[in-house]
Amino acid sequence: MSNPERAAVSAVRKIIDDLNDRSGFDAWWEDIDTGTKREIRQRLASIIQDATRRPEEGRGAVLADVAAERVRQDAKWGEQNHPDGTGISWVLDGGPNAEDACETYRRITNEAADRGKLTWLDIALEEVAEAFAETDPAKLREELIQTAAVFVAWAEAIDRRTT
Repeated sequence: MSNPERAAVSAVRKIIDDLNDRSGFDAWWEDIDTGTKREIRQRLASIIQDATRRPEEGRGAVLADVAAERVRQDAKWGEQNHPDGTGISWVLDGGPNAEDACETYRRITNEAADRGKLTWLDIALEEVAEAFAETDPAKLREELIQTAAVFVAWAEAIDRRTT
């Protein structure tokens, strides 16, 4: 079994373990109709297929882990619907505004790249600052997707150097 396959199987096992740990899981599962059970099984199979489709990149394994974590978060906290809290209001009183912080992290990242010392942390902090500075919901969503992609790329890089 390849590393991505192992990671996908591990992610699916985490999902199942989390569900089994919930009190009343057996009764809950029994109450689900056959069609829904089939859909759940198909979705889990899809996670495994995605993880093994392009094993040279390892992206499937990372995304399977992310999907498993989202399932755990939803199981623990339920659906979350908080205000975005982005824009100028995210910084501490008396501190720089969100745009200033964004420019600072962009400058730090560019300088690190120019010196050949760029790190994943530099890139991630710049992306997070850009997301925090955004107030338009559509643009904020774009920034969050970009930020998530950076974190996925970072996890992939860790997998490449540790496997």
